[in-house]
Amino acid sequence: MKKSVMFLLLLLIVTPCVFAEKDSIKLLALTESGGKRGVIVDLNLELKEGEERVFLETFPLTKIATQVSMRFAQQIACSEFDIDCSKNDFFFTISAMPGIVGGPSAGAASAVLTAALLKGFPIRDDVAITGTINSGGIIGLVGGIDYKIKGAADENISIILIPKGSRLFKSDNQVIDLVELGKSANVSVIEVATLDEAFEYFTNTTVIRSNESIVLDPKYVYTMKAVGLELCSRNDEIKKILEDLRKTQKKNPSNNEISALEYTQKGRDAFEKNDFYSSASFCFRSNVMLKREYFTLKDYSKQEINDAVKVIGEKINKLNSAVSNYSIDTISDLQAFMAVKERLSEAKNTLEQARNNANPKEAVNILAYSEERYYSGVAWAKFFGLEGKEFHIDKNKLKDSCTSKISEAEERYNYVKSFLNADLSETRKELDDAYSEMNNEDYVMCLFKAAKAKAEIDVVLSAVGVSKERVQEYIDLKLDIARFALFKSYKKDVFPMIGYSYYEYAKTLKNIDHYAALLFAEYALEFSTFDIYFSKQNSLSWSINKESLLAFVTGIFIGILILIVIFPRKRFNEKKRKK
Repeated sequence: MKKSVMFLLLLLIVTPCVFAEKDSIKLLALTESGGKRGVIVDLNLELKEGEERVFLETFPLTKIATQVSMRFAQQIACSEFDIDCSKNDFFFTISAMPGIVGGPSAGAASAVLTAALLKGFPIRDDVAITGTINSGGIIGLVGGIDYKIKGAADENISIILIPKGSRLFKSDNQVIDLVELGKSANVSVIEVATLDEAFEYFTNTTVIRSNESIVLDPKYVYTMKAVGLELCSRNDEIKKILEDLRKTQKKNPSNNEISALEYTQKGRDAFEKNDFYSSASFCFRSNVMLKREYFTLKDYSKQEINDAVKVIGEKINKLNSAVSNYSIDTISDLQAFMAVKERLSEAKNTLEQARNNANPKEAVNILAYSEERYYSGVAWAKFFGLEGKEFHIDKNKLKDSCTSKISEAEERYNYVKSFLNADLSETRKELDDAYSEMNNEDYVMCLFKAAKAKAEIDVVLSAVGVSKERVQEYIDLKLDIARFALFKSYKKDVFPMIGYSYYEYAKTLKNIDHYAALLFAEYALEFSTFDIYFSKQNSLSWSINKESLLAFVTGIFIGILILIVIFPRKRFNEKKRKK
């Protein structure tokens, strides 16, 4: 009897600890049943022990975009709040009336709910949100917000969160102010830009995001400066031989050469500002243009082109062999490997194009790019050996990271293709190249190309609905998010050199080329989190909600009651019977 009672006691105490955690959040949605109007829908989430799978049950069934957005929300919430989610499964449930319009607008709410449940904060039931969720936790624009505000006013909602930049919109040639519309319905309408901001309203907490500057590794600064110097010095060399050749032929500088010198000046200006990656990029571009001009003036024959291809090919193979045998121990080494191999791969591929092109004028243009891409690879090889936190980066971990990143990119690609008319042909090629690298067991380059493809898709998703007036503001927001991602890596003694280099370049481009600035900011964000594939974060991955805590305390109370009351009474009765 004693054993059975002790077993019961143990069961009562332990059972509450494995109760699933769950909570819900208010969604702003549209219904087309009986005419378009806004409604409130409950989104529920339940956490169970698992393998980071994400499930969505809806009744009635909703669009596939809604299901995919739940997966994005889970990924972004775990990433932005540094939570290891690998041991949980996520069960989302939406029960709604027929006619609900599905889509990605539940993304922001799903991310808030995920983060709050994982961190153990209860969700306010008088706050609702609409908006997509994008990379870096940015809340994206959605439609029908005016209908949603009107619908929420009848459901005891006091605060409605809408995406930043959506306050004013045109309808029937009239500008509608959603904040004023909310006031007329006794609802506070507030614009939020990020997951952090929305999380604060739903949980009555404050998310502290450090504004500390990134302290750069002096060796990185020294090395990047050397890379910039090398490529810009090569620019001077090419200019000199081009000038000498032009003098012998008595020809004036072409428009192409003049344009190249403009990039040379940009490279010098960036170097003076200590933007060494930007300097190297501008000088590389100038080098290619000047080398093309040189080859054009030389008027290479097909045989001379083939001879040049052979010489450059041997150089590429030699450096490629040396790099392939390098031991990768840090994230810096991993990214140096990626940077060099990318340049050598491009140099080799374009070299083959030059060899096979029957038109000598086109062939020399391709040859010029191939040669200069090789020399940029030589310059980037200087980055091997930077100090940093060491990881056990074996082949299996690289393979896992490769397949994970391809899955993330592929999912986003199909998501965008399902509802946006965007030209993603170049991204599709990048993604296909990642599959090829995976099949060839080159998992480092698979990871690199899949990461670039994912970033390219993310920049399309993030920019949907952003007006021209807000582009600069949006670039600054994306840069700030990338900076914080870099800072988090820095605090973990990890320096993602490619991520930082892209971040610097994006800052340089923000007043020159808006799309390129957004793209490189997205690259910076993507390449700043590689450490998650090689070591798990130490962050708390579980939390206790009110129901679980109550059950746990009840279990302890019953256990104590058994020990204090039942056991002594049972012993007393036994003694009485013996007497």
